[in-house]
Amino acid sequence: MRILLADDSPVLRKAVARLLVANGHEVEEAADGAEAINLVLTRPPDAVLLDLHMPRVTGWVVCRLMKEDPALCRIPVLVLTSYDEPEDRFWAEQSGADGYIRKTQVGQPLLDRLDAALAGRALSELSGVVDKPARSGPVDVLARVCEVLDRKLFEATVVNEVTAVALRSLDLREALGEVLTAAARAVGCDVAAIALLSELTLVVHCTRPVSAAALDSFAARVTRALGEMSGTGLAPGDLIVYGTRPEPMLAPDGPAAEWESWYLAPLQVRGQLIGALALAAAARDRFDDRARRTLRMLTPGAALVIEGARQFQRVISVEAGAGLAAL
Repeated sequence: MRILLADDSPVLRKAVARLLVANGHEVEEAADGAEAINLVLTRPPDAVLLDLHMPRVTGWVVCRLMKEDPALCRIPVLVLTSYDEPEDRFWAEQSGADGYIRKTQVGQPLLDRLDAALAGRALSELSGVVDKPARSGPVDVLARVCEVLDRKLFEATVVNEVTAVALRSLDLREALGEVLTAAARAVGCDVAAIALLSELTLVVHCTRPVSAAALDSFAARVTRALGEMSGTGLAPGDLIVYGTRPEPMLAPDGPAAEWESWYLAPLQVRGQLIGALALAAAARDRFDDRARRTLRMLTPGAALVIEGARQFQRVISVEAGAGLAAL
């Protein structure tokens, strides 16, 4: 196996490289993060041993770039560092590292962790097609960093917009309307909806009018999906459908009854299923990896909004009851 060893210490690189070569691995070395990114992009290794605190580009950035790239994300990244601070471990996990090894563990523990990581990669690749990265040049280092930063800023903005709804005093349908509007605007779709299990309702937001057949098809699939998620066996027609807008959702010339792109995800609060988020589009391949990643980040915020709006309704009901009792 070919291992990329990225560390700014030539002494450590020499020691670890000798250990790896003695155990049958081919080793490629990088003295800083920028060099490591170049090597990963131009000649992807089977695994990476990565120092965190390196010149030019840190190990955190290298790891994040790899894990954000569909063609590189399966490559195991083991953090190899002399630091053992909680902050370092936290950011290594947040960056997507597959393991954290102290440099004092160089020896058999390192080889065992590396073998386990390589075996895990082999198993994961059996489950799907692996993208092959195109060859890249040094200029792509800055481009990749900017791309990841832009995407993270976009995702954070969308999530903040959704969670901000929970801070305002809104009734449930109004809050759901704002969440669905944000989700539809972020990823682009024809229909977005939230199905609520306890209320047996489906709140639908259409970015443009759709045909009655298309809306019925959408509602039926979401209802069946929620029934499977909850084990309640819900069937088409069991959910009451509401729109988020006063204008009509239906149009005779809307998309056909068959939706080409779907996204469905459960909504949970404290481990309990409360509903489902659903989006559909007439266009094919609307929800690519980037859109799905954004929606996965948005989903917990949507569940938080629902819980906040329900709590607001409970408070209003209690206050109204207390006011009537005082009359």
